[in-house]
Amino acid sequence: MDSLTTYVRSQLQRAATEKFDIHDIDCEIQIPYLFLTPKELEIDLRLFSRSIMRKALPILLNILERERRGWFLHFRERLISELRDKKMTDTEIEEEVNAAVMQEYLQRVYSSVLKHPELAELGDKISNCLVQQAQSVVIMQKAYERVERDIRFSIIEQKNHLVNEYPVLSRVKPWLKMKLKAAELHKLSKCKWSVHEEALNISQKHNLQQTAYFISRDLTFMREREPVFVEELRKIKTPTRCFCWPCRIWSPKNWIVRRNFQGFSEVIPNVICQQATSIVTPRSDPSQPIFLVEKEVIRKNSTRWPFWRLLNLLQRIWCYVWNAMYLLGFVVPYESPVSIRALLKVKPIISNTFII
Repeated sequence: MDSLTTYVRSQLQRAATEKFDIHDIDCEIQIPYLFLTPKELEIDLRLFSRSIMRKALPILLNILERERRGWFLHFRERLISELRDKKMTDTEIEEEVNAAVMQEYLQRVYSSVLKHPELAELGDKISNCLVQQAQSVVIMQKAYERVERDIRFSIIEQKNHLVNEYPVLSRVKPWLKMKLKAAELHKLSKCKWSVHEEALNISQKHNLQQTAYFISRDLTFMREREPVFVEELRKIKTPTRCFCWPCRIWSPKNWIVRRNFQGFSEVIPNVICQQATSIVTPRSDPSQPIFLVEKEVIRKNSTRWPFWRLLNLLQRIWCYVWNAMYLLGFVVPYESPVSIRALLKVKPIISNTFII
C-alpha cells in the first residue's frame, strides 16, 4: 500500500503541473483488490478492476439478453390465473406478478452467471462476486421502495386524519398543503436512517457479509462522524469574491523561474547570461524538465478582510501606476519601435540577455 500511495501522490503532483492523458499512463504498480478487515472479514473488490470488467461485460450482456426469452409470457399468464383464483384485486395481482417475474428473471440470471465457464476463468469466485453485487443492488432498491411506501402511506393517513378532524379547514388547500408538508418532514426526520437499517437487515439475512460491512460503515459515518465534520467545516468560511492585480517585475534578475519535472515543481534561482544558448531538447520531451518564467507578481485581496474596498483601491492604484511607469518610462523610450534606441541604432535590436 505504501508504494501505491506514493505512486498516486506523484501522479497528482504531476497532474498539477503537466498536461497528459491519464488513460495513456502505463501503471507499473499492481493495485490490490483483496483486503481483510480488523475482524478478519475478507473484502473482495476485484469488480473495480477494469481488465476484469472489460472481459466480463460482453458475457454478462449476452446472459441478460438470453434469459429474457422463452419463459416470460407463459410464466406470467400462469401466475395471473392462479392469483385470480384467489379472488385478488387487479392492483394486487399486478404487484404480485411484477415481483414474481422479476424474482424469476433474477434467479435465472444468477444461475447462468454461476455456471458460465468463461466467467469462472476470469478469477476465483468472480461469479460469486457478480451475483452478490447484483443481489446488493436489488436489496438496496427494495429497502428504498419499502421506506418510500411507508412514508406515502403515512401521508395518506395524515391527510385522512386532517379531513376527519378539521372538515372545514381541510378544504383550504394552502392550509392542508402546509400541514401535509410538515407531516412529511417529520416522517422523513424519523426515517432518516431507515433505508440503511432495512438494507443492513436484509443483507445480513441473505448472508451478504461484504454488503452488510459497507452499509454499516456508511451508517456509522453518517450517524457519528458526519455531524462532527460538518460542524468543523462550518467554521471555515470562504470569501465571496477574490480580486487579483498583476504587477510587473522590472528587473529580469527578479523574475521567478520554476522548474517542472515528473510532477514536481520548484523555484530555482535565475542566472543572467550574455551568450546565447542552443536548446537541444524540445519542450514536449517528457524526459526533460520544463522551465516556466513569471514576469509578474499577483497581488490579491478578498472580501473576508475589513475595509476591503479601501484595500482594493490602494492595490489597484499601486499596480496601475507601477505598470504605467514601466510601460511609459522603460518600454516605450528604450524597447519600442519609436524608442531612442530605434532612432539611433542602424541594426535590429535583439535582446542579448538569456535566463539559464
